[in-house]
Amino acid sequence: MRPSTIFDLLALYVLVDDPKIQAPEFDYDIAVSFAGEDRAYVDDVVAELKTAGVRVFYDEDALADMWGANLTDFLQDIYNRRARFALIFVSQYYVSKKWTNHERQSAQDRALTQAAPYILPVRLDDSKLPGLHTSIAYIDARRFGLTELVELVLKKLARPPDAPTQAAQSKVMFNGRVPRNPQEIEVVLTDRPRGWEYILYAAFLLDENRKLDSKYRDHQIGYSRRTGPPLSHDQVLPEVRRRLSDLESMTTFLNRLLAEDVQDAAFGKPGEPGDPDRIQHTATRMCSTEDDLLDWAASVRAVAAPSSEAREVLDALARFADQPIEAIRDFIERYVTEVNTVHQRILDGQRINLSMTIRLDVPDGVSEQFSRATDRYEAKRSQ
Repeated sequence: MRPSTIFDLLALYVLVDDPKIQAPEFDYDIAVSFAGEDRAYVDDVVAELKTAGVRVFYDEDALADMWGANLTDFLQDIYNRRARFALIFVSQYYVSKKWTNHERQSAQDRALTQAAPYILPVRLDDSKLPGLHTSIAYIDARRFGLTELVELVLKKLARPPDAPTQAAQSKVMFNGRVPRNPQEIEVVLTDRPRGWEYILYAAFLLDENRKLDSKYRDHQIGYSRRTGPPLSHDQVLPEVRRRLSDLESMTTFLNRLLAEDVQDAAFGKPGEPGDPDRIQHTATRMCSTEDDLLDWAASVRAVAAPSSEAREVLDALARFADQPIEAIRDFIERYVTEVNTVHQRILDGQRINLSMTIRLDVPDGVSEQFSRATDRYEAKRSQ
């Protein structure tokens, strides 16, 4: 009997290389969106911004790129991905045009997927921008001169993308680290900084793993209460095989838990937001696998053996859970440590590519101990 093959070369990978947690790299600081009837005013604003060194997407500068292109896809890419802010000049003409509405919708799609402000609306008359939440502040060009408007844009660009606004500083802000309590988790869910899905996952892993500390300490000292009547000698090896089958099922589930489709459902595909409930469920199930392994090892040690030789077999079998338990706990510790640095590294402009591995196996020494104990038991039985 060589049960170590249950774990042979079973490697589980978690790869975090997602645009949601990358430092933003934009082609433009500002993309202007306006109706043709307002071009004269916008042209002056764009000229001032360019003089100040701002990278502006302005349709007249992109005529060669737009020539022959599918404008629906081209403009969606500009207003949804390639600019840090969308500067929208709202007027009666703007709200009635087909192409300005397309630009607006592309910008609003982007605004829904990030916590930081993206749309900067400038009111040229009393028209309201369709779909824009009533709490979003406008700048009224009728009250501010062109120079003042440009200065406001430059101040906006000077603030780091994740810097808190003055109004936001009155509430608890995300501290850049993995949450340690429900209040900090709520802040992450509210603020949703870049990479919030992985920060939240780390928080849930940490919380769930803490709940297992008492069981883990019992496991470390090999503690368990004997339960039930002793097995007969004829029951020992069938019991061992049954327990091994249970152990294999646990590790198979863990492999499934880290499958790509399960991860995508929780964290979202690249460029898509994650699902907080699924993230919590995935973290809970990761830790429940550790819980099951702890219970499995304790239950094996708790079996009443018919002889000292049978006891050695069961105690050696219980050690098959040692490495998987340690591997899961080590993964959680490393993951939390790495994620603690992610937010600051993003602010520092770094690209994040975090690759972590859980490897489950039975060390040679444990397998050999079990084999020797099994051989002694079978030899004793044959006498």
